[in-house]
Amino acid sequence: MNKHIPTLLPALLLAFLVGLSGCGMNAGSQAAGPGPAGSPDSVRINFERPALDPAQSKRVVTLNVATQVQHLYSTIFALPPMPQTIACTADGGFPYTLTFQQGTKTLATVVAADYGCKPVSIAGESTDRQSTNDFWTQLDQAISKATPVARPEQLAILHTLQLDQPPQAAQITSVETVQRLYDAILALPLAPQNGNCSPESLHEYQLVFHTANQAIHSVIDKTCNTISLEGNYQSRSGTFVMNGQFKHLFEQTLAATPFALAHPDRLTLDLQPGSGAARQSTIADAGLRQQLYTKIWALPVGKAQPNCPLGEDKVAGKGKWYTFSFTQWDLPVLMNVDAYEGSCTLVSLDAGQGMGAGQILQGDGEFWDLVHRLENRPAF
Repeated sequence: MNKHIPTLLPALLLAFLVGLSGCGMNAGSQAAGPGPAGSPDSVRINFERPALDPAQSKRVVTLNVATQVQHLYSTIFALPPMPQTIACTADGGFPYTLTFQQGTKTLATVVAADYGCKPVSIAGESTDRQSTNDFWTQLDQAISKATPVARPEQLAILHTLQLDQPPQAAQITSVETVQRLYDAILALPLAPQNGNCSPESLHEYQLVFHTANQAIHSVIDKTCNTISLEGNYQSRSGTFVMNGQFKHLFEQTLAATPFALAHPDRLTLDLQPGSGAARQSTIADAGLRQQLYTKIWALPVGKAQPNCPLGEDKVAGKGKWYTFSFTQWDLPVLMNVDAYEGSCTLVSLDAGQGMGAGQILQGDGEFWDLVHRLENRPAF
């Protein structure tokens, strides 16, 4: 018997190692779960988006286009299992809960996390699935299709050629013209998610479609050949790829629309003192609003002072930051004009693009006098 032990041990050890190896392979490559059951005709999508009012952050849309629902359903069940070892980012995001139904019967509940490794979890399965760009594109398309189409009545257009020049604005009140352009945008294909195009730093055209209860912002990006709609999930949203037919329609619309220098109808002041609470106010004095707007555009380009604002100001609770934002018909005609006053002064202009394409301006006594007058004026 003893003479057989050395012979049996290698065989037993080999079998044990093979068994371990098999278990490891099954854990990493196991099937994510059974295939789809039934044929859904609707999907309810619950998700959240940041909002000033928490009650407005939760969104629910329902898609009833059976062919599109079934395509998304099949795509989810075809997703591969999530690898056991994968590096995930720590970025923030929100989950989407998808409930697929056939009539009144729930076929599947799916949670897709738009953060980290972006796993897709199907209720009843023990293993998460790995999402794909195709899945996220289909989900965007489903949400867009399920969101109501707006009925805009007016359109405001902002035309900006250079950062250091005042923009021009125009308003279209023909409901037929406005609706035609809005519908043409929705007829365009959605831009692929995670595209490689870097947005332009200065948008020549920005639009706002006005409905009875909503302002829908839109931006044309010529570099990426796209136009966006920000319906805030009250109406259709998305970024769309422009084609020749749409560009021709937009050019025709512009040609028939008279533009004039922008004349802001709203001014918001954000004040951050060195000590004490920050406050935001909307300036009611239309005359001072226009004076400051005109003055800002007349300021010469300056140079940033070294170490301004000084660290000593912050320690001593000294100095104030002012941020002015001018709009007309909800268009961002002049946004994020920052002014600092303390041991030194600083004025910087962003011009409403929000892309970091700003410049330093040289404030003068008249500018600061207007700032102080606005600071102490009644607001509403």
